[in-house]
Amino acid sequence: MEKSSFESMQEFFYLWLKTYEATFGRLAEMPAMGPTREKSEKMMKTEIDEINKELDSLKKTVKESNLKTMNLPTKTEIDEINKELDSLKGTVGELTSQIKEYLMNPPKKGEYSGIHKTKKK
Repeated sequence: MEKSSFESMQEFFYLWLKTYEATFGRLAEMPAMGPTREKSEKMMKTEIDEINKELDSLKKTVKESNLKTMNLPTKTEIDEINKELDSLKGTVGELTSQIKEYLMNPPKKGEYSGIHKTKKK
């Protein structure tokens, strides 16, 4: 005969409680003070930090995947574009200063300027 749902739920609860105590019960047994507690706290903090890093990585992966699905640029792609844009701004700045220098101090006749003139048609 099948057990009533109450009995099944009660058994489930006791099983869950035993599992919880076996897994997390040790944390409640930490001493109130002393080096053992400090060591345990450091260990727990390190573990929590590692879990948070992994969660952040998973969140980033999910975000980027969703953005790609919506055909939008991801943060990584935008970062790459910004790096390229900064590089191009630097190049434009250098070329602008070279042109200004050339215009302020044109080469004397017969000197090689390093700039090739194009013929007008």
